Amino acid sequence: MRYCFAFVCQAGELEPKALLLAASLRRHLRCEHELVAAIPQPESAWGKPGAATLDALRRMGVRFAAIENPIDPSYPIANKIACLGIETTADKRVFMDSDMLCLRDFAGPARFGEAAVNVKPGDLVGIASDLSQWDAAYQACGVTLPAWRVTATVSRQSMPPYFNAGFIACDRASGLAREWAECARAIDASAAVARKRPWLDQVALSVAIAKRGLSVDCLDERFNYPAHLRPLRGEAPYFCHYHYPQVIRREPRLLALFSSLLAEHPGIRAVLEAHAEWSMLLAPRAVEVREDTPAPELIVTGIPRSGTSYLCKLLHELGDCVIVNEPPEIFAPLQAHEIPHGVALYYRDLRRDVLDGKPIRNKLHNGEFIEDTARIDTVEEYRAVVTRPDFLVGTKNTLAYLARLPQVHRALPDAGIVACVRHPLDTIASWKSTFAHLANADLEGQVLGHSGDPMMSALQRERLAEMAATSHLPLRRALMWRYLAEIVLEHRDRIAVLRYEDVVADPAAAVRRVFAAVPGMFDAPMPAWKASSPRSNRAVLDAQDLAAIRGICAQTAADFGYEPF
Repeated sequence: MRYCFAFVCQAGELEPKALLLAASLRRHLRCEHELVAAIPQPESAWGKPGAATLDALRRMGVRFAAIENPIDPSYPIANKIACLGIETTADKRVFMDSDMLCLRDFAGPARFGEAAVNVKPGDLVGIASDLSQWDAAYQACGVTLPAWRVTATVSRQSMPPYFNAGFIACDRASGLAREWAECARAIDASAAVARKRPWLDQVALSVAIAKRGLSVDCLDERFNYPAHLRPLRGEAPYFCHYHYPQVIRREPRLLALFSSLLAEHPGIRAVLEAHAEWSMLLAPRAVEVREDTPAPELIVTGIPRSGTSYLCKLLHELGDCVIVNEPPEIFAPLQAHEIPHGVALYYRDLRRDVLDGKPIRNKLHNGEFIEDTARIDTVEEYRAVVTRPDFLVGTKNTLAYLARLPQVHRALPDAGIVACVRHPLDTIASWKSTFAHLANADLEGQVLGHSGDPMMSALQRERLAEMAATSHLPLRRALMWRYLAEIVLEHRDRIAVLRYEDVVADPAAAVRRVFAAVPGMFDAPMPAWKASSPRSNRAVLDAQDLAAIRGICAQTAADFGYEPF
């Protein structure tokens, strides 16, 4: 089978992307093929790619084809529709978004000859969640919404057939390009379809496939990996959709490919240097990272007021450990998705920014890590200095991470997870004298982990309902400690549990336990930290507090090795 790989090379920001895509395809394609750069016309509307760009493409054996936007110039995404209509003698036409890279050898699996169209379902549900809009889109084209469904590859939700138009393979005789353009125009003109642009191309693609009655092979992410939404892990995909230069900068595998393509095709560099957002990829780092460099990651959580900030302070002092205390960036992904890939992306972004010498935000006071956020809670920018490429990146949050431990583990499967606990008498005494939500045992006011949170288990809902129905504050605080402690116990087989009392008694031993829990962690000499006695303020507990804690928390406390009280 012969393939025609086509991509848009429009004047401006698509030029460096088109060059890198062509170079990666030239390196890794092991099938009979041709490469075609589609040049939008007329030049008065779209401009003309620079001479250096065109010359570099010619050197890579890429032919040029003029295309016209089948919708209108105000919707440049439609240029891709015309790419599937480029004249070719190939058996299979393949359109690829310019912001993609081929990461490994592609010989053309047999599946590409067994269906008329090969395309990956959308990353997220998006418009696909609104069936009325889908009905209107199909009706605008004179067809009926089909009954079959696909799974969004990132959010894992079922939806009507909805595909990512970044990688489309179709038989030359399928007639898909013309049908796609006609359906896009009909949907665009329909007043009944409210949510059209910028998703018009993908909506129309699904309708066009149905109208032509084409067989569909639903590809997996190996053929269109969304690196802007989830980190690259495991075996390299065939084709990676990176979208933005900064994604290449944060992904060691993409950055290694990028560097080797520049070495192989020197003409690309001059084009990149003319684009500020790409020239930053050429900047050297003080500490260079190879593709196979370990990237140890840490999650610190636990019961509030159990020494999580103190533990993070120890790690921060150690050096080559970048630990961010309660970053706000984690909340949106933890709320939105069953697998919060955005948290994993935050880790990659943080590592990239540290390596690039950019300032990061953390809870510091005069440059020192804040040990007790109840006393001081300020955020400062600073540049974390690291001396080795495999430095540790970690974040800390108590309630949010506890509410999402299974989900966080799926998003960061290689991260070490540490949970801190403390004697319930001392924990609850601290709750009474610090934050209002702890003093009132109020989980309903939290962004995550409340009774209406859809990701809570049946047992968690039962416990939360019991707390919500309890008006007696001492009892509610005891119930909340037990509830949070039970979450830690439930997951203790795959997390490291540290008792606050042990951490302050031997800080170096505690840090070694943290290191042992983190895959790929480096060895480091421990400072001469001084042992100290646990802080305690049990005098604030009255008889009702003591009775509630003893009645509710005793057995769970014993599971952590705390003596009867």
